[in-house]
Amino acid sequence: MLDIDEIRGSLGQWELHAESKPLARSLAAEMARTHLANGYQVVIPALVSVPDYIEQLAQVADAVKVPFTEIVLLAPTIDDAVARFRQRRDAFSAAGVRHPQDAVRDEVEAITYTYEHLDWFTQQRPRTKVLRTFPDDVDGAYRAMCRLIEDDVRRA
Repeated sequence: MLDIDEIRGSLGQWELHAESKPLARSLAAEMARTHLANGYQVVIPALVSVPDYIEQLAQVADAVKVPFTEIVLLAPTIDDAVARFRQRRDAFSAAGVRHPQDAVRDEVEAITYTYEHLDWFTQQRPRTKVLRTFPDDVDGAYRAMCRLIEDDVRRA
């Protein structure tokens, strides 16, 4: 897995430089290209609603002749999404890890906006698969995501 936030967090003084976010995305795309070209699979678990970046990732997959699957995982409700955000941020904090989520001050407002934006965004992208996930069912979400990916591999 190539976690863009982890890559970003490994850059020196990332918190001070807004360009660390697009730089981390660029690095992830190149890392994916190298990994795919060597016959491995890549998952980039990230909230990405930047069409140009998604297209860049699709082009990377196309260049090495592997299928590209775009999946959006959605919590069943905004309240659930807020709770998951808080749990993740608390886990990073407890581990002493600085993370871009630290900069979010009003998580309810931010998650509500993001949730609603993703609903609109996925409607604009007909190839995007939306997977509703449920609390405490990580295994079920994983199996459903694997099925979506396998479907694309079979069609390729």
